[in-house]
Amino acid sequence: MLLDWPELLILAVQSLRLAWRWGRSRGWPSAPGTVQPAGVKPGWGFWAPAQYRSIFAYTFQANGSRYYIGLMAVEAGREGDALAMQKEMAGMGVTVRYDPENPYVSIVEERRILGRRFTQNPHWLP
Repeated sequence: MLLDWPELLILAVQSLRLAWRWGRSRGWPSAPGTVQPAGVKPGWGFWAPAQYRSIFAYTFQANGSRYYIGLMAVEAGREGDALAMQKEMAGMGVTVRYDPENPYVSIVEERRILGRRFTQNPHWLP
């Protein structure tokens, strides 16, 4: 499946936003976070069609409060692989950097989980 120009524009904006957030987050405090499974969605891959996405949320504590922050997605070639990731990554620890003025703005510091790249705060999730 080829992307049309609006989809490419959204992907470019999302990439720039993530890069900007990475730069800003260098001075933010960090906290241990926990990965929470959030389901599997069918979708398309950037390079190959008919893939699945394993969706996760993460939680962390800041200022004595628990925040349910952001989503991330990991691509999988088969639905069974995406479902297996839900079990494998449940409860995993990650490092979360968060804006001290607004902890609802955060980013997972790791760029890979279990050797897999993931998309943070994907635009296609509600």
